[in-house]
Amino acid sequence: MKSLPARQRSQSRVPLRSVLSLVVGVLAGAAVVAGGVLVAVRLLPHLGGMNDQPISAAPLLLIGVAYLALQILVRPGLHEFLRRLLVASAFIIWGIDQLLPPSPVAGTLGDLVILLYVVDLALIVKEQLPPFFEPTAPPIPNR
Repeated sequence: MKSLPARQRSQSRVPLRSVLSLVVGVLAGAAVVAGGVLVAVRLLPHLGGMNDQPISAAPLLLIGVAYLALQILVRPGLHEFLRRLLVASAFIIWGIDQLLPPSPVAGTLGDLVILLYVVDLALIVKEQLPPFFEPTAPPIPNR
């Protein structure tokens, strides 16, 4: 059996970036579908007997992982990466929290999620808030 020359082999491979793009897209789509299932389970009484912990956790975990993986593709600067990591972590921790039975640990994780979201929005507010005092030109001395 003859193997392909190196050039043909490299052309026949799917670039890792394309695979990662597909994975991120599938995860994000699955998160939306899982969110729809979650709402349907809540709205349809005959589905109410299902264990809803995994159903509640799925959209959060899926979108958190998708957003985290997206950062490999978009390669933001360090500051922006840390902010995006904050949001992805909040979704992932929230998803984990949904899977836990009520306990002090679950309560603390829920509080951590709240803190992460508050910090994220506080940073956005800080960036977009106009200055308290508009800078003015220094007065021209009278001569």
